[in-house]
Amino acid sequence: MLISLVILFASPITGAGQDVPMLEVGQRVRMTAAAHDLTRAVATIQALTNGVIVVEPLGAETVLRIPRSDVTALDVSVARRSRSGTGAAIGMVTGAVVGLGIALGLEDDPPNQLIGPSFSAGEKGVIVVLG
Repeated sequence: MLISLVILFASPITGAGQDVPMLEVGQRVRMTAAAHDLTRAVATIQALTNGVIVVEPLGAETVLRIPRSDVTALDVSVARRSRSGTGAAIGMVTGAVVGLGIALGLEDDPPNQLIGPSFSAGEKGVIVVLG
């Protein structure tokens, strides 16, 4: 136990935000370079040379050559695929199955009710699923 505490406190602490990003041509970045009037500007890297980053800001038709020393902040975008459609489909199917189970668990309506039509349990299940 004591050894693991010594190792824990002796190791350097680094966070994910402290990693130096590997820059590649074509990457989308968000950068700040005050000397070039860029404040958290979204841009695409067009070229990398010794000490210079060539970027095309989003919506611009020109490229900028920015010395790396002028860049005060640089975030590399990491593409993540959205799964919202899959989640919505799973939720819809799950809700339909649960609703059908509830509707089928109900009894048939009495045949001579005063308000509205009477439905069988199966008909109620179809109504619940189809909405």
